[in-house]
Amino acid sequence: MAELLRRARNARVAALVAALAAGALSVAGYNTLFPHTTFGRCLALTQRCNHVPLETLELASGLAWADPDARVLQSSASLPGTVGLNGGPAYVSGLIEVHGAGEPVIRGDGYTAAETNSSLALLTDNGRRALNNADATDISVLRRRGNLVALEGHKGNSTIVYIYSIIKQG
Repeated sequence: MAELLRRARNARVAALVAALAAGALSVAGYNTLFPHTTFGRCLALTQRCNHVPLETLELASGLAWADPDARVLQSSASLPGTVGLNGGPAYVSGLIEVHGAGEPVIRGDGYTAAETNSSLALLTDNGRRALNNADATDISVLRRRGNLVALEGHKGNSTIVYIYSIIKQG
């Protein structure tokens, strides 16, 4: 009986939280809580972002692709927090799928904070892992400088590109 009462209480709490969240969305509006920025759709309180645009990833890496069908497979970003909830560095990260074997066009150095400790090796390892998870093979380095890593791998007729750049230390 106590277990049933506990479950009922948990269900009521979950329903209340859902109702409050729905109320907050209707009052504040989705675009207020999750504004769309240059770094994608961001949660206003934490400055964590998803759906980073291809143009932002290209700008951060200093690389661009001529393929009009290039698309972002997954991405995230973190901006310097104005509320103090984000203590880490500001970064931009993403996986891009480019059809064919088109070479990137170099458009500058990209944006990166100065390298700290062994972050470059760690970022490269994380990139290899992300490309392996995307089933990419023949992984090679496109660019590695400061806290900017750009790697590419191949999957079928496509090239998968991993980009990670710390644009400002926390």
